[in-house]
Amino acid sequence: MEETEKPRVDDHEGSNTKLQHLPDHLIHHVMHLLLSKDATQLSVLSKDFYSHWLSFPVLDFNYDFFQPKDNSDEAFFTYIQRIVELRGPHIKDTLQKLNFTYHRDIKSTSLHLYRTALDALMDFTMESNIKEITFDLRTTVPYRFIPQGKSIINKIVSYDKFVPLFSSMFLTVLKLTGLRFSPIVDAFITCPMLQELLINSCEGFHTIVVSSPSIKQVEVKFCVGLRVFQVEGEKLESFIFEGIRSYNTVLQPCDVDLPVCDSLRYLHLSKVKVLTDYLNEVITEFLYLGRCDLSVNLQIYNPHIKVLEMECNNQLENLVLNTPNLESFKFTASERKACTLNILACLALRILKLRDVTTITDEWLKSVLLRLLCLEDVELLTCIMLRQIILKTEILKKFSVYGCLDLRVLVLETPNLVEFNYLGSLGIYVQILSGKCSGNIRLSRNTSDHLLWYKNMTEFLRSFHHFKDITFTCSTTEDMIFPREFVWLNKIPPLYDVKHIRFQAGNIPSNEVVIRLVECLLWFVPKPLILTLSSNSGKTKTLKFEYVRRRVEERGSEECCSTLHIKCWKHFVLRVQYEGFDDEEPMKQCLEKFFAPYMRY
Repeated sequence: MEETEKPRVDDHEGSNTKLQHLPDHLIHHVMHLLLSKDATQLSVLSKDFYSHWLSFPVLDFNYDFFQPKDNSDEAFFTYIQRIVELRGPHIKDTLQKLNFTYHRDIKSTSLHLYRTALDALMDFTMESNIKEITFDLRTTVPYRFIPQGKSIINKIVSYDKFVPLFSSMFLTVLKLTGLRFSPIVDAFITCPMLQELLINSCEGFHTIVVSSPSIKQVEVKFCVGLRVFQVEGEKLESFIFEGIRSYNTVLQPCDVDLPVCDSLRYLHLSKVKVLTDYLNEVITEFLYLGRCDLSVNLQIYNPHIKVLEMECNNQLENLVLNTPNLESFKFTASERKACTLNILACLALRILKLRDVTTITDEWLKSVLLRLLCLEDVELLTCIMLRQIILKTEILKKFSVYGCLDLRVLVLETPNLVEFNYLGSLGIYVQILSGKCSGNIRLSRNTSDHLLWYKNMTEFLRSFHHFKDITFTCSTTEDMIFPREFVWLNKIPPLYDVKHIRFQAGNIPSNEVVIRLVECLLWFVPKPLILTLSSNSGKTKTLKFEYVRRRVEERGSEECCSTLHIKCWKHFVLRVQYEGFDDEEPMKQCLEKFFAPYMRY
C-alpha cells in the first residue's frame, strides 16, 4: 500500500471543527477557562485558533502551571519575553488582565532574566490600556548570590517602573504581593478607575496614599516598614488592614487614615493602633478588631455596627458596648489578662460567642439572657469560671459549650432550641427541655478503664434520648466500640427515641471492625431510621432502615431486650438501603452479611 502523507492541521480547510465557527468572544471565554500553557497549545490546531490566541486579551504567567521539563527558570523567563513580543501588537489596545506569579528561590544565573522579563511586562503594561494586574512575586534570594556591597532587593524590582502604573487611567484592579523596593519609597496611587487594591507582604513602602474616586475594596497586609497608609474615596465598601507585631508584643507603628463615608460595609483592622473616637465615628456594618492597641477601658458608642468581632491583646481590661443595632458579637479575650464585659445595652443582639473570658460567671450569663430578649445563638468556649448554667428562654435556638471544664450543671428550659453542641466533661448533669433539638457531641476519652468510660458515656447520653437526631464525634473508632458483656450490665439503651444517628471519626474501618462499630451504635440508638458514618476524608456512608413488621419468633431474645417494653431493631424484619457505598466495597459486603439474618421473613 502506498504510504500517504498525513495532512497538517493548519491545512485542513474542509475539516474545521464547530469550535472554530464560534464568535471570537466565546472562543476567548474557552481559552480563559484553560491554563495558559493549554491555551497556547490550542493555538497550533489551526490558523483560526492561532489568530484567536494572538488576540486573547489575557496574559497569564504562572510558574506553578508552566512546569518546564528541565525545571529551568531561564525557560520560563524567556517564554514571557517571547509571548510579550509575539502577542503584544495584537492586544495592546484590548488587554484586560495580566498575571505574573513566581514563588521560587532566585538563582544567580536567573537574576538578569528575571529583571528583564519583569521590565518587559512593565513596559508593555504602560503602553496598553490594561484593566487588571496581579503581581505575586514571593521570591527569596540565597545570601550567597548577593553581589558584594550591593542590594539584591534593588536589583529585583525597580520602583521607577511602577510609578506610571500608579496613575494609570484605565486600571480597575491592582494586586501586588511580595514586592521589595530599596531605598524606602512613598507611593501615591491616583488611578481614577481603580476599584480594587491589594498590597500584601511588600517591603520598602514608607507611605501609601490612595486617592481614587472609584475605589471600593482595599486590602493591606504584612507590609514591613509601612508607617502611613491613607485612603481617599467616597465609594469605599471594604477595608482590610493587618499590621505586624514583633515577638507578639511590639507593634510596628503605622498611621491608618480612612474616610468616614456612608458606603463602608466591611472594616477589618488587625495589629494596629485604633483610637476610641474613630470607633465611635466610623460608619460600617461589620467591624473586626484583631490584637489591636486599644484603650485599657474601651467604650464603644456606635449605632451603625451590626457585627462586631474582637480578639484582644493583654491591655484591654474593661469593654462597654453601647451599640443598639448590634446583632452579632464574637469576643476572644487575652489569655494573660481578665477583661470585664458590659453588653446589656445591645438589645438587638442575636448571636453571642465568647472565648477565654475568665470574667464570665453564672450570674453574668443569667442576667444577659434575661435582658437580651433577641438572643438566639450562644457559644461559650473555655470560659472556666462557669459552674452552673440554668436558663429559661423561648427565644434561644442554638447553644454551644466547649471546654468549660468546671461546669457541673446545665439546665436549658428552651422549647425552641434546635441545635446543641457540647465538648467537655461527661460528669455533668444535663437537662434540655426541647422536643425538636439536634445534638452534636464530641466525645474525648480521658480514661484507660473501658467499663468506666462506657458507663460514664452511657449515663451522659441518657440526657439526650428525646433529641431528634444526634452526632457523635470521636478521635478514633475504638472509642465507640465496647465489649458485648457491657450490654448485660446496661440493658436499657440511652438514646431509645433518637431516629437519626451520625458517627464521625478520623477513619472508618472497612473490614469486620465496622460490624462491631455499627452493632454498638445500634445499641445506643436501638431503632433508628438513618445511621450515617463519616470520616475526616469527607467520605460519608448512610444506612436507611425500614421496619417491616414484628417478628413472630424473636431472634436473640435471651441477650437483648425481650423483657423490656422498648424493642430494638433485632425484633423486626428489616429492609436496609445503602447509600454512598460501592457495590464491591468490603464495608458494604460485611454489613450485608451482618444484617442478612434480620431481613428474612
